[in-house]
Amino acid sequence: MMVWERLRSGLDCPLCSPRAEFDANLYRVRQLSSCTLYLARDQRYRGTCRAIYDGRHANRIDELTAAQWQQLAQDLWVAQRALVRTLRCDHVNLASLGNEVPHLHWHLIPRYRDDGQWGRPIWRADGAPEAPQYLAEPEYAALATALNQALDEALAAAR
Repeated sequence: MMVWERLRSGLDCPLCSPRAEFDANLYRVRQLSSCTLYLARDQRYRGTCRAIYDGRHANRIDELTAAQWQQLAQDLWVAQRALVRTLRCDHVNLASLGNEVPHLHWHLIPRYRDDGQWGRPIWRADGAPEAPQYLAEPEYAALATALNQALDEALAAAR
């Protein structure tokens, strides 16, 4: 079985639960009702997060029930609202790709008018890699704390 087919079927999926709270790519912020929100370690766009679906292995939203999708959509709304309130970004890009790691997850990428790619996708068309920007551990912790406070407010607004 090809690697992608194994991942697609849930075998050896790096995003299936249980996941580490912190690793080389992710820093856990909080578990929401249907997904867990993580800060991406690469912070080229300050506040970049991943929302990883927790319910079971799924590749796409059409594999969820309508109720599961509604819950995930509400979690994404809460996460985006918290990002905007915490970071005062001008926009948030939401991306669900799944062609590299076929487990349902969303990239939440805060965008700023002065981010150098404003008006364009964050992924360069020429495919040239950009240098990642990492924070010191205390900066991840401070950002996660601020996001958690904003998540509390967003969750209250969602009720």
